[in-house]
Amino acid sequence: MPDNKNKLGHKIGNRGARTRRAILDALRKLLNSHHLGEIRPADIAAAAEVSAPTYYTYFKTVEEAVLVLCEEAAEDFQGLAKHIHADWSGDRAFECGRAYVREVLALWADHGPVLRVEHMLADKGETGFA
Repeated sequence: MPDNKNKLGHKIGNRGARTRRAILDALRKLLNSHHLGEIRPADIAAAAEVSAPTYYTYFKTVEEAVLVLCEEAAEDFQGLAKHIHADWSGDRAFECGRAYVREVLALWADHGPVLRVEHMLADKGETGFA
């Protein structure tokens, strides 16, 4: 769920929500081609076509923005529950398994770079990812 206030304590309106989304989308794209340690807030701001100070209006660190992307991924993964709770008996088992695997693969296609970073930070014991 998106925060309804920025780091300055101001309510985020429609324009602010679009800016925040542009920052998150830019980070997601950068994670497809760069290691987390290579990405600076200024790089994300440039990719989002906002100023570096604007980045800090919404996020303190790159990791904080990554955490938001991880939370979004977690929300998308909640849909897998329908497969887990489906009737897997008899002839339906193969189709249920196939549907589950297809959805997992689609989720990894959408969120793979973010999830790889999440797992790396969790392995390092980073707060918020562990």
